[in-house]
Amino acid sequence: MSIRLAVLGAGRIGQVHARAIAENDTAMLAAIANLIAAAANAIVSMTHAVGVSVEVEIGIVGYSDDARQDVIAIE
Repeated sequence: MSIRLAVLGAGRIGQVHARAIAENDTAMLAAIANLIAAAANAIVSMTHAVGVSVEVEIGIVGYSDDARQDVIAIE
């Protein structure tokens, strides 16, 4: 069984995370979220992500240092 992950952010770092997940046999990219839908859709096409899923165990936040915001962990 693969662990399902979501990536939040479809910029450069989000793309790196999405590719790493897609290339891992024990992981599945379940969802990608971004404010610009076209950027998220490009990653879905590139990685064959499932799309939007409410069954995600882990979310990865990808952001550049230039656009860094406070990150809040939700448990």
